[in-house]
Amino acid sequence: QVVLWRKANYPRIKMAVNISARQLADANLVPFVRRVMQESRLPSGLLELELTESTLMERVEDFLPRLNELRDLGITLAIDDFGTGYSSLSYLQRLPVSKVKIDQSFVREITADCKSTIPVIQAIIGLAHGMGLTVVAEGVETERQLHTLRVLGCDVIQGYLIRKPGSPEEVDSFFAGPTSQALIELERSVRGAGVGAPVENRVPLADKADARR
Repeated sequence: QVVLWRKANYPRIKMAVNISARQLADANLVPFVRRVMQESRLPSGLLELELTESTLMERVEDFLPRLNELRDLGITLAIDDFGTGYSSLSYLQRLPVSKVKIDQSFVREITADCKSTIPVIQAIIGLAHGMGLTVVAEGVETERQLHTLRVLGCDVIQGYLIRKPGSPEEVDSFFAGPTSQALIELERSVRGAGVGAPVENRVPLADKADARR
């Protein structure tokens, strides 16, 4: 699907796929991923594999060699649902990941009445940036959440504020229709408020994808 979108000259779209602990433990995972990329002719830079924090910490020593192999293929690796489990900082430094995704349970609490979660999000962003990692906020649904995350220095947003999950055909309509322009206007309005750097909009699909603006 990503290859078809590339042929249609859509913006650069990265496909993100969730990987389970069982899949990561499979010795055939790396050959399988390599074969799929070759058969589909998908550039490695357009594939991202997401692994939950708890999955990685269960057998981190066993998984490290396989993660390094995937990274060496040019694939982006991300830690999903970050902040809900327990990560050893020593292991986090060794993992070949380039993104952490703040769990939506934290984002959901960004409201006028509940500000206790702000220091937690700020700590996650500071830690990740200190390690050279990109930070994605999951479950962004309101402009208040977007504004707060921009102030805190979050790099990427994902959630219904952008759009709800849709079929490939709906994504075609999205890029061809006024909604895509509305995203640009949303970014301009936030940037006009003097908050942070431009938003990198993440558009969640059935298999997830992100589109840079």
